[in-house]
Amino acid sequence: RHGYEFLNGTAWAEENLELVQRLEGRNVWLKSLYLLHILRTRCGHSPPGENRTMVDSDGSRELDYIFFLDADAIIMDLDRPLDALITNLMSKDEDVVVVASREARDDAPVNAGGFLIPCNSSGMEVMQAWSDGAWENRGTIKRDQPYFNGLWKEQILLRTNTSSSSMLAEESSSTPPRLHLVPPCALQSVGGLEWSESLRRPYFENFFSRGDFAVHFAGRPDKVRQMEIAGEGSMGFLS
Repeated sequence: RHGYEFLNGTAWAEENLELVQRLEGRNVWLKSLYLLHILRTRCGHSPPGENRTMVDSDGSRELDYIFFLDADAIIMDLDRPLDALITNLMSKDEDVVVVASREARDDAPVNAGGFLIPCNSSGMEVMQAWSDGAWENRGTIKRDQPYFNGLWKEQILLRTNTSSSSMLAEESSSTPPRLHLVPPCALQSVGGLEWSESLRRPYFENFFSRGDFAVHFAGRPDKVRQMEIAGEGSMGFLS
């Protein structure tokens, strides 16, 4: 509708089964590894000697921004172009590199299931730092979202204590990339309806309502049905 290019991370993973096998079931890390691949092959940041054969399209046009959504999220407001999101959510502060939304969790208050990131050296720095976690501690880290949260000092500035991210920081700028947190409704709300066996009644998980840009049904066993309900025009749920 708006002329944007759709890139399918699931299809990419199916084409790179050797990488999937190396992760040994920790498939959540495919997200950051895929985005790192996109930044290298479609955004002009491929290091010398990098294998550029795994390209999702002909690569004739470099990308400006990436808006990432997990597979269990759907866009509700199809009339709103992504350009408007970039204009409204990307701060005038040039150091802001990632725009993400909050989540009500102590161990990972930043939801990594949907975010905006520019295709530049700073975006590359963030994705490199995140994807490093896939192989850290001999590849024993199972969850990528707490690791992503740990990259930011006070949920604002990117830490540059890893060797790869430090080298990229030296090549890009002296100011660390910044994280900009926005209300969930502005980017991706998290919501759904669940049934409580103990209370014998339904209860509402989080919040989303009509007008939110996207809804993310994270970690829900009935997410397919909930996505169908939302897609049919549900008004949403209140917590």
